[in-house]
Amino acid sequence: MDDGIEHRTVQVNGINMHVAEKGQGPVILFIHGFPELWYSWRHQILALASLGYRAVAPDMRGYGDTDAPISPSTYTCLNLVGDLIALLDAIAADQDKVFVVGHDWGALIAWYLCLFRPDRVKALVNLSVAYNRRNPRRKPIESLRSLYGDDYYMCRFQEPGEVEAEFAAMGTERVMKEFLTYRIPGPLYLPKGKGFGHPLDVPIELPSWLSDEEAKYYTTKFDKSGFTGGMNYYRNIDRNWELMAPWDGAEINVPVKFIVGDVDLAYHMPGVKDYINTGGFKKDVPLLEEAVVMEGIKRNECKENWDCLSLCALYCVDSERVTLVKQCNSRSGFGYLLKASIFPRDKCIRKRGKITELKDIKDDSVPKIAKAFTVLTITVSPSSSSKFIQIVDHEAAAASNTKTTKRRVQRIPLPLDAAGKVVGSSNGFLCFELVREENKFLLWNPLIKECKIVPNVQHSGKMLDLDHFEFIGFGHDGSSDDYKIIRICAVELVPELQTLEEREMDGGIEHRTVLVNGINMHVAEKGQGPVILFIHGFPELWYSWRHQILALASLGYRAVAPDMRGYGDTDSPSSPSTYTCLHVVGDLIALLDAIAADQDKVFVVGHDWGAQIAWYLCLIRPDRVKALVNMSVVYNRRNRKRKPIESLRALYGDDYYMCRFQEPGEVEAEFAAMGTDRVIKEFLTYRIPGPLYLPKGKGFGHPLDVPIELPSWLSDEEVKYYTTKFDKSGFTGGMNYYRNIDRNWELMAVWDGAEIKVPVKFIVGDVDLTYNVPGVKDFINRGGLKEVVPLLEEAVVIEGVGHFINQEKPEEINNHIYNFFNNFL
Repeated sequence: MDDGIEHRTVQVNGINMHVAEKGQGPVILFIHGFPELWYSWRHQILALASLGYRAVAPDMRGYGDTDAPISPSTYTCLNLVGDLIALLDAIAADQDKVFVVGHDWGALIAWYLCLFRPDRVKALVNLSVAYNRRNPRRKPIESLRSLYGDDYYMCRFQEPGEVEAEFAAMGTERVMKEFLTYRIPGPLYLPKGKGFGHPLDVPIELPSWLSDEEAKYYTTKFDKSGFTGGMNYYRNIDRNWELMAPWDGAEINVPVKFIVGDVDLAYHMPGVKDYINTGGFKKDVPLLEEAVVMEGIKRNECKENWDCLSLCALYCVDSERVTLVKQCNSRSGFGYLLKASIFPRDKCIRKRGKITELKDIKDDSVPKIAKAFTVLTITVSPSSSSKFIQIVDHEAAAASNTKTTKRRVQRIPLPLDAAGKVVGSSNGFLCFELVREENKFLLWNPLIKECKIVPNVQHSGKMLDLDHFEFIGFGHDGSSDDYKIIRICAVELVPELQTLEEREMDGGIEHRTVLVNGINMHVAEKGQGPVILFIHGFPELWYSWRHQILALASLGYRAVAPDMRGYGDTDSPSSPSTYTCLHVVGDLIALLDAIAADQDKVFVVGHDWGAQIAWYLCLIRPDRVKALVNMSVVYNRRNRKRKPIESLRALYGDDYYMCRFQEPGEVEAEFAAMGTDRVIKEFLTYRIPGPLYLPKGKGFGHPLDVPIELPSWLSDEEVKYYTTKFDKSGFTGGMNYYRNIDRNWELMAVWDGAEIKVPVKFIVGDVDLTYNVPGVKDFINRGGLKEVVPLLEEAVVIEGVGHFINQEKPEEINNHIYNFFNNFL
């Protein structure tokens, strides 16, 4: 058995996982990459086991002898880290923390593991793939296509079945040898139908470290499993980007050693060398103890010590000349312009469409571009009545390194569709290429294939930082044979405060729209001081917190209450899959970054679904929360054995409201037939201390011709506000939260057994349907809630109060919030 290495199958997170292990002592978890297996760690397993460690190396989901679920959506970073947490719980329950080693995709998963569950990792040794913070402005695959083109291997892997068919035609053995022997310190291209670019009848010579027998082991396993499982990791790159929004700006806070080879293609990604060697990496991984670059074969070299294969962008701009631009690192993974030179075409060698080498270039033969480069900043107003481009020229500042008066180009109207949305926009951004030509600008939007010549006019403007520049390219201004440097910029939809006349006064409550996590979020706020973030539930709005906003603002707090994703005046993405707990928490993190960047932590108050989101926020980003007051919905640990909707159907049947909400469009049609005003009144006045049923075609069971009497705490005017907003937005956005209950259950496997580690006060009414769910009363009153929320300071049950407790008893709730949060000032 492989020199004493033992093998077994462990059921984890709904799959059977094959595990290889050897030794006794502290656990080291080894995580492999693509196209690898547990077998990639065979040398480390034997060595570390002999030195007093228990070395554990699974075949990851989709690989080798581990199950390969069919759906690509089950290969997100959350699913994968969930597998590892379940594995550790199953085989190392006696060890709270373990050592971790990762490589390639395994390194990326190890970064995720440390980010999500630092409480489970003693220390990390990661190989090949450095950690870098998420770029909130652009999806990764879109960026990779811009940088490398469609033939780049990660781009080619996106279409299910396409590359698998090509690999099948090549043969598994050939594919494995191509990958394992790849040693070009630059991007890997797989043009359609051309494979790795090598004739199949020419055998591949194996390096000294890889034997035919070892290559055969990989071949045998991948012959059986195929490559689809491993490729599904790549097919979730953009999905991971979406789900990772809650960790924008987060650091890795475990001790780390990083190792990479100097011929590794990962080391030669644009900006990576500088990121590792000049402090960026250490900033994002503050407990990084050492970054080791191991020397390999000698690389091609460029004159002037410019590394053409990693930090330079090389483009052949015409048949005669090549422009070489050196970039430096930025967090987005791209760079900004440092200097440029133009080289004769005959001094360059072209390979796979890229310039890979410069030869016989002497310093004095390289014409330098001496003029300072124009820095152009663009912003876009999101106002539905005024969508325009605003351009600022910072050329003088770039030339002198001093502050100068900024000049604004005239406002250029943007193309709008019938719904008033900007045509060609993607995630709130438009891509423009800009070339400065004397006193006018040439703008070209590649998304809508339109070009404008814009004259320069005088105005003041706002300069964005360099992180807003997504890419650098070259273009022709049409005036001469010379190619001028341009920037392809990201255009940010910059939020603007409404005018005083446009504000709903609401006792001085101010309203604005903020671009967060790819959506426009409406926010109501009032006051100055420590921030309290209020999170509403269903079917509610920011307006549900109107009493708390006014009261807490008058007591020295800044009360902030957004309309959540899918509600009111906040955007409602059409896809139900964009309403997971991670999307929603990602919205809140981005909101805090945008409006309260000066406060590392804020106070949080939640109710109903807002309470559930608040629990998630505290669970995954406790570093952003000072203290929490939560109402109505208790926190309970995930039941790993059964999905929630399945459990609810078993307990209450198909007519239970959460079960009825699962089918898109079904209940919405019934609510439309009832009328929004009626539906709002039914929900807000619901006061039965038991489950809510909505039998098909019967609504809430009350005759529609019998009016609903409103309680004293709810006026017709207040109901009208809700009705007006839900008439506009509909109920689908709110219901999409329910349609992700099972998906949230899958994604939250990472936090199995985790506790809420922030100070908490919990409040519920004794007539609330949530308090009367079987087992909840005992859970609250006999210590269960305190066990999973160890910093719970008080659980308050208010007699005679129903579900919408913050509106029914506003003064009492205001006092609870104020008195509790004052303890943490």
